[in-house]
Amino acid sequence: MKIKVNNIVNLQDARYCSALEVEMLSFCLERGSMYRLSDTMIADITEWLSGPKIVLNFGSDESELINFLPRTAESDLWHEWVYQPNLPIPPRSIMRVNDPALLHPPVYEATLNDNCYLELDIDPQYESDLLLFMSEIQDLKQYIILNIDKHGKNIMNKLPYLPAIISMRSLVESDIMNLDYDIFESYLDWAENLMRGSK
Repeated sequence: MKIKVNNIVNLQDARYCSALEVEMLSFCLERGSMYRLSDTMIADITEWLSGPKIVLNFGSDESELINFLPRTAESDLWHEWVYQPNLPIPPRSIMRVNDPALLHPPVYEATLNDNCYLELDIDPQYESDLLLFMSEIQDLKQYIILNIDKHGKNIMNKLPYLPAIISMRSLVESDIMNLDYDIFESYLDWAENLMRGSK
């Protein structure tokens, strides 16, 4: 199981995660978010990194995503956005779904691949919808990211399979500006033990 860390806001946390071979680091460009960084700040941080996939998170800011696409078309940057059926899917996408009404397997069966992942961020009150959906798209599990900030560890024991990647932020931060490295490493140990137990 791989790890994606969301809302990176400083170089120290970014380099720490990179040293621990985190799969993806996400930087927020969504207007109005307390985690938002300028594109210049993101460039200043990411130029020091080697290894993780760099993800630009546009959230539900559709216009910001559309504005950025021409600037990232020739890069290896990934685009994270709250899935909206009317939007075209950009290259290297992470479609984030937080609405159980959008959990329709046929929609994603035609789009998920090595350049398009699905991140599930569902409130615990819709846990049954999430579990059903995951069982229905089991053949595509290598393209599933599960955000565990709301569910914590509890959801993992109920899943029909482990997702390819788990993402987190609020569970492992000491405040909105900094990660708590002790807590973060305890989650890495937990994820590693979970993988061992699934084999």
